Amino acid sequence: MKLQELANLCTWEDVSMSFTKLYAEEKENLIGYEHIFYKMLDIKPKETKMRLCIDWMIYDDILKEPLEPKDHWAHVYGRDGVLNKDQDDFKYISDNSNLDDPNDFGNQEITWALEFLKWGEWADMEVKADNSNHTFSNEDIISHALYEMTFMGFTEDKIKDQKDELDKSKDDYEKWKAEGTLDDHYTTFKSVDELMKSIDEMEDEEDE
Repeated sequence: MKLQELANLCTWEDVSMSFTKLYAEEKENLIGYEHIFYKMLDIKPKETKMRLCIDWMIYDDILKEPLEPKDHWAHVYGRDGVLNKDQDDFKYISDNSNLDDPNDFGNQEITWALEFLKWGEWADMEVKADNSNHTFSNEDIISHALYEMTFMGFTEDKIKDQKDELDKSKDDYEKWKAEGTLDDHYTTFKSVDELMKSIDEMEDEEDE
């Protein structure tokens, strides 16, 4: 089922109850989420291959131990059929891969962050919620989607501005690095360097 179809099975009253339970810290912004919920009901879907995936995280892959129940969280991400081995930079880690093994990292689908996806594409995404260790209600799924799709802003213009700023920062970083002029842009470099570190950390988290 697609996200818009799922949203039309829910009422805002029920979604808001789920949302405030899952994201209590966002209660003061509830009116904004309500606006986006109603927008989702009738926005024109934009065809996409991306699927909305939600996993309930109960294990710390770094510490190799279970998480405390209070620390369980929903991992929201996208998949579109593209495999890790299809990435240009896969060649740098391919020596440690065994592509004959269907469970090898290279044969797994890439996990994508969804914060910058257009809302029409959100509406068109098929929903894949993993219920193996947690039951997601329809309202829970919509709540997690609303939180993720507004992570960079409550309007598409705001989200686009954030993406443009991020793209420019990345382009500037790569340009100055290639030119060997990072020191000449120290003030900007310091913030961009921190930004790039955050991006790397986010990508590492997605790969896990």
